[in-house]
Amino acid sequence: MATSAPIPVTWTKVSTDPGYFDMVLSNQQRNPPTQQVLATHVDGSKGSMAVNPPSGGWVPAPGYQVNFVKDGGILAQSGQFSITKN
Repeated sequence: MATSAPIPVTWTKVSTDPGYFDMVLSNQQRNPPTQQVLATHVDGSKGSMAVNPPSGGWVPAPGYQVNFVKDGGILAQSGQFSITKN
């Protein structure tokens, strides 16, 4: 994944999911662990979106996950992935 390009994020909504959620990039393998809010009030019915990089760009490292969060609780979590330099 390039360090300055948007990343595509897709999901499948089920009937018990809230209508809106926040998207957080997390890396628990970094020291200290990091969390970066990527998007707020995401419309869950859309099923996908391109997420722009944070102001400092994507930091290359392994161990990232995208969390879908509502009221401080994790609703869903991606598998781990790496961000690499292009």
